[in-house]
Amino acid sequence: SEAYFLFDPSSTTGFDNGKDAYLTGNSVLPGLPIMYSTTGGQKFLRNALPSLSGNVNIPITVTTGSAGIFQINPVNLNKLPAGACVKLYDIGKSILHDLKTGPYTATVSANITVPQFELRITLNPVTLTSNVNNPLCSNGTNGSVIAQGTTAGPWNYIWKDVSNNIIKTSINKASADTLNNIGVGSYKVDVNT
Repeated sequence: SEAYFLFDPSSTTGFDNGKDAYLTGNSVLPGLPIMYSTTGGQKFLRNALPSLSGNVNIPITVTTGSAGIFQINPVNLNKLPAGACVKLYDIGKSILHDLKTGPYTATVSANITVPQFELRITLNPVTLTSNVNNPLCSNGTNGSVIAQGTTAGPWNYIWKDVSNNIIKTSINKASADTLNNIGVGSYKVDVNT
């Protein structure tokens, strides 16, 4: 199963009608895991929370009718703000796994009803300065954008087009990064340390 999270300024830590979905029912099928978060004593398959800032710890429970080895695989991490650290803490093993490096493999006992994991998201935004050089004509491709991290570096720059497709990546740079030879349009850059 999948547990979903939404971070939105109009959401609360309680139940938000139209955004949250409770885990209902008590039946667990053998071998089929169900993953859910717990907030305020409530079990959520989909959990809408206030906007990210600072540190957020979300208790996660994986329950199944039969013990087994499972992978906890993150999706859509690119939807989080640049610089967000996303880690899964295995409570029983005291292991902290960076989900940006890939899935976490865990042994899950049968019929567990207490959180075995914590999803830990830390957001310490990196500030940056930028400079845009527009193309010389409306259909030209000689424009550029320069981005420079202003907090302690080095920085990783991940440039994206309007559809979130990665068009350039620069890793571990101690200076500004430039996206060259672009036309008129919208571009994004994620900057993190």
